[in-house]
Amino acid sequence: MSSLDYSREIRVFDVIIGFILVAIGVYVTIGGVFTEALILTFFAVGLLFIGVIRTVKGVMMSNLARVSKIVKILLGIGIIGVSVGIIIFPTLAISTLIILIALALMMSGMSRAVVGYMEKELAIWARGLYVVAGLLTFAIGFIAAVFPTFGFLILSLMISLAIIFLGVVRILSGISGELR
Repeated sequence: MSSLDYSREIRVFDVIIGFILVAIGVYVTIGGVFTEALILTFFAVGLLFIGVIRTVKGVMMSNLARVSKIVKILLGIGIIGVSVGIIIFPTLAISTLIILIALALMMSGMSRAVVGYMEKELAIWARGLYVVAGLLTFAIGFIAAVFPTFGFLILSLMISLAIIFLGVVRILSGISGELR
């Protein structure tokens, strides 16, 4: 079921943001010559886009359940805050930046899982995709937060995969009009 307030403009914005996220994730994954701070800045920019779209959609989509709307807006603002902090202070210790990105991923995953669980009028496949995407994103963020010294390369690959997955969900959301 497509929301009445999921306008064409928001859907196009979703698709564009999705392609940007996929491009960032792929670029970081195959471009292993980047410095750690630059890679984390790329992740932060991707998360900034996620936070902006989550907040905008939370504000503009009046058909969302109230809890979904509040979660979407608050966690979107949280993601924006963490991302901007990383962009402004890229020289912080790498493990601190990994933890901040992990927290933003966990917030994004939590938001996605809550929306998937709460929005009963969505198709089963859409709800399932939201919950799975949310739980996987949360799990990757959790692992990165708990083990920031796990190895920057391995964590970068895991976070890249999460960013790519979130980008694909954004693209599907914009194309189908089904996802939120």
